[in-house]
Amino acid sequence: MTLIYFCSPEHANRTLSHWERNRLQWWKQCGYNKGLFSVVDRSYDEMHLVPVNRRAIVYSFPWGESDIEQIVHFDHKSLEHIQPDIKAAVRSDSGPHCICLTSTIDKGLTNVYITE
Repeated sequence: MTLIYFCSPEHANRTLSHWERNRLQWWKQCGYNKGLFSVVDRSYDEMHLVPVNRRAIVYSFPWGESDIEQIVHFDHKSLEHIQPDIKAAVRSDSGPHCICLTSTIDKGLTNVYITE
């Protein structure tokens, strides 16, 4: 499941924090042991090799930690790197920012319920 949310540069950090809190709370409501969920900062997106502000919601399984959701903040420069023709669509240097939430519900919920 992926949610893509566009926002202005002025609201990007506040929007990222909002989604981080909201999604962590949602995952904690799904599991029995709320203390096994945490948020980990990631500074690099391996898929696109672009420096981005990325956070992962992590669950501590008996066999180790695993990301169950990622929340990524792409500024307009990162978006241009990923999608070069976006520069033509955006007329200013302070183009839109994108908050992208990606989770694997099957992995997250199945493993949370199996291990608890």
